[in-house]
Amino acid sequence: VLVLLIFTSACSNKSEEPKPKDAVSTLDLQNNCSDSDFEEGSRWIKGQLKAFGDPNPSSAYGFASADFRAANSIEDFTSIIVNQYPMLLDLEKFEIYSCDSADNYFLFKVRITGNDGTPYWMEYLLSRIDGAWGVDGATVANKPTNS
Repeated sequence: VLVLLIFTSACSNKSEEPKPKDAVSTLDLQNNCSDSDFEEGSRWIKGQLKAFGDPNPSSAYGFASADFRAANSIEDFTSIIVNQYPMLLDLEKFEIYSCDSADNYFLFKVRITGNDGTPYWMEYLLSRIDGAWGVDGATVANKPTNS
């Protein structure tokens, strides 16, 4: 079974606000990525999040990993975004807080805020295979709150 843009995640619900990368976050992260991996992966995520503002879905789809694109059509990708992640299509702002890595895979914690003011914690799973970055999945890590 192909899992599109969804992978398992866990987070705690403490009320303290995390700070980007080097701070201890409310999501119990290790931040074990190198500075260069954090910067490169962050650029990739920022590129995709900005591409969601483009009416052509191929802009955001192009940030998916080669394996993801081989297994999932652009139509499937578009359907998932429109039906499950519509907040990505109308972002006010986003911040990347941390990165954990294992081998060639990287899990980034990202806080996005929709133009309606609703914040969401998301987890982005990226891979770097033969030097090429790609998004393998993303999911909402917790339900939106009013903070």
